Amino acid sequence: MTSPLTFVCCIESGPLEFQTTRLVRSIRKWGGAYADSTILAVTPRSGCPLHSETVSLLKQSNVRHINRNVDDPYRWFGYLNKAKALEIAETEADTDQIVWVDSDVLIVNQPDDLILEDGIDIAACPTSKTVATEGPGDPNELYWQALCELFNISLDDLGWTTTVDRNERIRGYYNSGVLPFRRGLGFGTGYRQTNMKALLEGPVHPDAGIFYTDQVALSLEIASKGMRSRELAMTHNLTMRPELEYHDASILSETSIIHHRGSMFPESWDRFLEILDPVRPDVTQWLREVGPVTNGVRPWWRVANKLLNMRRGAIRGRWERARV
Repeated sequence: MTSPLTFVCCIESGPLEFQTTRLVRSIRKWGGAYADSTILAVTPRSGCPLHSETVSLLKQSNVRHINRNVDDPYRWFGYLNKAKALEIAETEADTDQIVWVDSDVLIVNQPDDLILEDGIDIAACPTSKTVATEGPGDPNELYWQALCELFNISLDDLGWTTTVDRNERIRGYYNSGVLPFRRGLGFGTGYRQTNMKALLEGPVHPDAGIFYTDQVALSLEIASKGMRSRELAMTHNLTMRPELEYHDASILSETSIIHHRGSMFPESWDRFLEILDPVRPDVTQWLREVGPVTNGVRPWWRVANKLLNMRRGAIRGRWERARV
């Protein structure tokens, strides 16, 4: 049976490409009925070339690499790559659904909750509060009030949800790391436009700055376009940051998608495997064969990447200071 899903991710030179190739390998190995799904790996801005081994792995894994420099003056803001990639994917995919996955995501079981029911346009997981608001009296309420006014919606249009990490009741706000949506609704283009409007015209969060723009824009896009949404199960976007502990083994045993958030870098690698091994020894055995995520870029490109990132960071810093 042909998979109804197209997976989309970003890839560019540096540590990201080695996280992306791990994501790709996990889809092919652990994706079950969706293991043979089309995968689009998009490079939406100019930069250093991918490692030759990365290119070979993408070909061997039947991944289509789309290298397309989207010309805009905000290439320094990496989180816009997601919106650009989704806009490109909607013109390239031919399945009923598209699923965005961050590169620091691992598929460890057949992800059935990605399949959207009839009448549902998009699904996302309310993983944590970050810049969200719990309502009147919350320090973030005025921030969201200004955003809603910018997009001509009310705070009530955001709806309510409960975070999966601390059971906090918040106005609608979701993690954008795993995002299944219906093709043909123009979500990619709309999401990019909303990202840009929030970035250029919206308020800057006093603590987080513009860091969460892509997640803020997700909530605004869903609410302002009246998209029919549902929550994505915690098991399909389980955050495993290095500083977090997991005492409920049943959650890990039932999980299909892990958002490892830096847990696979060498300094956190042993602890990550220690937590996962009691409930998913099959996955940890495979991971031990693969090894931790490292920056395998050739030395000269590593220097070039560092200089490029320094330049982008300097531009971002000047831009943020001018906005405050």
